[in-house]
Amino acid sequence: MNETEFNLLDEPWIRVMDDNCQIKEVSLTDALLNAHKYKALKGEMPTQDIVILRLMLAIVHTVFSRVDAVGFLHLIRKMMISWKSLNSGRILQRG
Repeated sequence: MNETEFNLLDEPWIRVMDDNCQIKEVSLTDALLNAHKYKALKGEMPTQDIVILRLMLAIVHTVFSRVDAVGFLHLIRKMMISWKSLNSGRILQRG
């Protein structure tokens, strides 16, 4: 049995229009990293563009809701703040 594989991150499948008004297919990674180089999404139907845009927005939102601009994880920051508030001198003091 032949299994066909397709990597959504690395293989071109998203149709975009570049600055020269040429339509080409790019990978999801390329579409996100080079979005500033493309004029528009150009799926076969406008509804496809909306779906791809929603997918890309979900990825960007997920990434930037967990990591700030300098790459620091929000979860780690929240844990450190929680630890500091819990450890405000009460836990390690004996007495």
